[in-house]
Amino acid sequence: MKRICQLLLIFSAVHVQAQQPATENLHNKVITLQRFLQQNHYLPVIWNDTSSAVLFNKWIEKLDDEKLFFTQTEIAALETYKTKLDDELSGKGWEFFNRSVALYKTSLKRTDSILRALLAKPFDFSKPDNIAWPFTGYAQNITELTQRWQRFLKWRVLENIADKLSDEGKSITEVIPEDFAAMEKEARERSKKQEGS
Repeated sequence: MKRICQLLLIFSAVHVQAQQPATENLHNKVITLQRFLQQNHYLPVIWNDTSSAVLFNKWIEKLDDEKLFFTQTEIAALETYKTKLDDELSGKGWEFFNRSVALYKTSLKRTDSILRALLAKPFDFSKPDNIAWPFTGYAQNITELTQRWQRFLKWRVLENIADKLSDEGKSITEVIPEDFAAMEKEARERSKKQEGS
């Protein structure tokens, strides 16, 4: 079961990376692959609502395992397909793949805008803040998603500063270094590169 799901995900991911517009052709290939695996696999998967849910969960995990791109509303919209993927793999429609990929592209563009805005100016470290990592659920809305990214990026900036101090053989203390503003700016620039923004 695990291998079949991985094969289907890899097959679909290759298509997304190649950005071929012929999704109907991909649909036909997936159906052919599924039939081949059913006939030739030593333990073929029986496609039903349970296996559909497993495939759905793996696909969503591949798209947003850190829960930093989708909101709860977007996930809820996709969950309407959770038990229908077995039907789609049998040739009855192809909505989920197209909808999930379109939603993913939209969320990537939105995230890029959030990152550019947050990393454009210095972070405020004057107030205590916390982050619970890894996130266990999706953000409720765009505001919460932005706050989540802000906390994540602040943590990343502090981590970059700590790494730099450690690399230079300096001890990390609770006292703020005199050149903190310059270090913060440099760490933000590094975070821009790390996050691809």
